[in-house]
Amino acid sequence: MVKKTGIALGVLLGVFVLYVAFKSPKYEFSREVTIQAAAATIFPWINNVKKMDAWMPWKEVDPKMVLTFSEQEEGVGATSSWTSEGQMGEGSSTIIESLANQKTVFALDYVKPQAMKQNASIEILSAQDGSKVRWTVWGENGFIGRLFCTLIDVRQHINSSFDSGLQKLKTLVESSEAK
Repeated sequence: MVKKTGIALGVLLGVFVLYVAFKSPKYEFSREVTIQAAAATIFPWINNVKKMDAWMPWKEVDPKMVLTFSEQEEGVGATSSWTSEGQMGEGSSTIIESLANQKTVFALDYVKPQAMKQNASIEILSAQDGSKVRWTVWGENGFIGRLFCTLIDVRQHINSSFDSGLQKLKTLVESSEAK
């Protein structure tokens, strides 16, 4: 009986490993919010690494995280780096594309807890009640990343973080518009 149980568990583990191994490595997560403001009012908040720090949700995850910024604070080449003893690990974000009042694209380079690269964009689209801001992240996972994403609801965690950040951005922009 113990032998049969062991064999059954081994087969199940083997099927699970094969499932993870053949799962698509590509991923993409995207969230959006409508902000009652013109694109020109929103753009500085997504194209300046210091201004972005005011609305990004990562400080909520680790308030002790240390952020540093490049001398160039906005546009292509502007970089923010972080170090965290907690969940945020260590890494950097560099603006690699900037289209005035439309979109900013970032290269994200994670060093700890696991080396990984991904891209993100924040787009401003016209909407009936102002501007729609869409925050997207995409990349490819190795086996360990696919395993992690299979075991944990990463989509829910990322959606929650993005929603929190976008709501902060909305509040900042709309309150600055009211002044």
